[in-house]
Amino acid sequence: MNPATQSSNWSERWTNFLLAHGLENRLQHGLHYAQQGHVLDIDISKGHISARVQGSRAKPYRVEIRVKAFPCEIWDTVLTTIASQAALSAAIINGEMPENIENIFQEAGVALFPQVLKEIDTACTCPDIANPCKHIAAIFYILGQEFTKDPLIIFLLRGKTRDSLLTDLMNKRNALQQDVISQLPNNLLPAESPAPPDLAEVIRNFWQTDNKLTELVPVANATPDACRLLHQLGKPPDWPDGPDFIEMLEPLYTHVSKKFL
Repeated sequence: MNPATQSSNWSERWTNFLLAHGLENRLQHGLHYAQQGHVLDIDISKGHISARVQGSRAKPYRVEIRVKAFPCEIWDTVLTTIASQAALSAAIINGEMPENIENIFQEAGVALFPQVLKEIDTACTCPDIANPCKHIAAIFYILGQEFTKDPLIIFLLRGKTRDSLLTDLMNKRNALQQDVISQLPNNLLPAESPAPPDLAEVIRNFWQTDNKLTELVPVANATPDACRLLHQLGKPPDWPDGPDFIEMLEPLYTHVSKKFL
């Protein structure tokens, strides 16, 4: 499932959650307010949403929405489980919401998505006695759009910022990998690379030799360098059987090489 589909599902689920609690009429009014640009600003932080909505009065109304954040112990349990599964970790790091993410929260004893309306605490400074009012409903609508843009906002509403989520997840992944390495037999552990020699020491001793140089055995060249070509070419094809061609010219080659080389 691609991220767009995941985001759409979370947005639809949020809408269905509100409709299931009889807020259809309020949502229609909220939709109208949101589409008309009455929502002046909105801020989403850990377990809290604050916004300003322009109503019939000159001064905008202040809307506050609170969602119960999970304690650190719950997040520690959840992130430990996610970190132990590479596919889940990769999805979260890429900003995607895994399909089975809610199962992990359920195993930790909580529900990631709100189950009942009373889990969401709402307030507005408008005189409307109904709660949620149309100003709150407008923020509900905007929140559904935010789920479409970024499904990880549900984590923020449950008390975990994106930066903290990714940092804690990476730390737990590293800790698990180190634990696996520590349990490997010594012969399977990666060998440590030797430290490179000091450059100044290498330069200072570059031209020095050790005792191994005395072990080298020089090989005598049976053929003098001056006569090497002569021996390779041999005598001319028409040379008579008389005196040896190479024996005759070898002294001359030797003399010339000593004279000019």
